[in-house]
Amino acid sequence: MRLSKRFILVSLCLASLGVAVVYWRTVASSKEFILAEFSSRGIPFIQQVYATKYGAIESVKIGKEGYPKLLLIHGSPGDWTAWKELLFATSIAHEYQIIAFTRLGYENSNRVGYPLKTQSTALASLIREHCSPCIVMGHSYGGALALQLGIDYPDHFSKIISLAGTIAAPYQHPRWYNRMAQNWLIYSMLPTDFRVSNQEMLILSKDLFLLNNSWERLMPEVVLWQGGADILVDPNSPFYLLSKVSTARLVFEEQADHFLIWNNINAVEKLLLHH
Repeated sequence: MRLSKRFILVSLCLASLGVAVVYWRTVASSKEFILAEFSSRGIPFIQQVYATKYGAIESVKIGKEGYPKLLLIHGSPGDWTAWKELLFATSIAHEYQIIAFTRLGYENSNRVGYPLKTQSTALASLIREHCSPCIVMGHSYGGALALQLGIDYPDHFSKIISLAGTIAAPYQHPRWYNRMAQNWLIYSMLPTDFRVSNQEMLILSKDLFLLNNSWERLMPEVVLWQGGADILVDPNSPFYLLSKVSTARLVFEEQADHFLIWNNINAVEKLLLHH
């Protein structure tokens, strides 16, 4: 059977994207480089590993004891190094003690895309050790997990910040490329992290609908940041949540896109330094 031109084009694009991500992670974002940079700047850090039945969760605690605690959650795919620009280009590392971790499914954990509830449960030890309370901030998929944590551990968080978060069930159905990636040929070409990411996205809408009956339990202040030029998250998403969560407020920037933690870090810094 002949493959369609669209099928071949999408396959090649996904493969090329995978190669780019591998390069980015191994060259531009190596943990060793980032930790060495912390040392050269006199910023203390401690690496920690939390054992779960799903595998290990790697984390790093950055900054001095006694500072306000900030828990950072990366998107899909990714790891804790996704926050490196924020840590190096702003004063955040001198204003907070930061706990950044690599989500379940990535790095040393089992390479599976887990539901939000499972990811939240696996973080119990980390949260109880560090968050008494924390501000939690998540980007993209991390925004959804931040909300799940706020519901599951309401006494451990003082504020929840969702940056371009995949947070609204009605707007978060799998896209055509998520379904296409289930094809065995495309799936076999994807880097492992992209396989995990795709599994997360296929079940995310169901996960979010499960949260619908729990929004009243979301007691901390919730800040929803959204860009109007976001092509990965529907800009209507935070408006849906505003109608559900009484403690939520919205920061909306019409011209901003999805990738603010890399190309609009001043907006993120402003959210954190004017809390």
